[in-house]
Amino acid sequence: DYYQEAANIECFQQILGRDERYRIPRTHSAWCSQRVLTLDRLPGEHIDHFLETASTEVRQRAGLALGDLLLACTFRHRVLHADPHPGNFLFEPDGRIGILDFGCVKRFDEFFLGTYARSVRAALDGDRATNIECCRELGLLDGNNPAAEDALWAFSEAVVGPWRGRVAVIGEGDQMVETIHPAARKLLTFHEIRGARDMVMLHRTMGGLYAIVHRLNCSSRW
Repeated sequence: DYYQEAANIECFQQILGRDERYRIPRTHSAWCSQRVLTLDRLPGEHIDHFLETASTEVRQRAGLALGDLLLACTFRHRVLHADPHPGNFLFEPDGRIGILDFGCVKRFDEFFLGTYARSVRAALDGDRATNIECCRELGLLDGNNPAAEDALWAFSEAVVGPWRGRVAVIGEGDQMVETIHPAARKLLTFHEIRGARDMVMLHRTMGGLYAIVHRLNCSSRW
């Protein structure tokens, strides 16, 4: 749906068009139709070529920009570029990032994001009761099985534990994936635990951007 994609691009132009860390292509409406989408050609390189010459400072700048892209678009603007594979980002020599392909964009309602944010904040604060309460409100947990609650809390701990209160590196040596997988597999053993529809695209995007930032070897108080 190229009309919808053009509208998505316009949305991101309004959100990020003045932010020097990103480059969003413009649409050229005189050469657009239902079956044709005409955009600016953006400069930049695929991450494979970018990493051949990028300094540590530039990699850090690009990695933080990708982190801010996820957090600001999701929690401030409630809209997410939800197709985060490496081919959709072009890296310039100074770490500026061009963003391509706005066909898969997810919009969130305030209730979901507010409750999701409360669950993450509770996990960071070690507040199990609030975390579990938020999981119920999101539709992730049904029933009163203490073992299912234990599994959800263990998963929350696996996700937020590495970032709690310290500077951490996403890159060589971090154990995030190895920590999360066993906890995630445990969730599948409980019928009381279900996926939330709005969470699918959010977690897909988090995982995709994490994989890209991992290659940049970027540190922050995430």
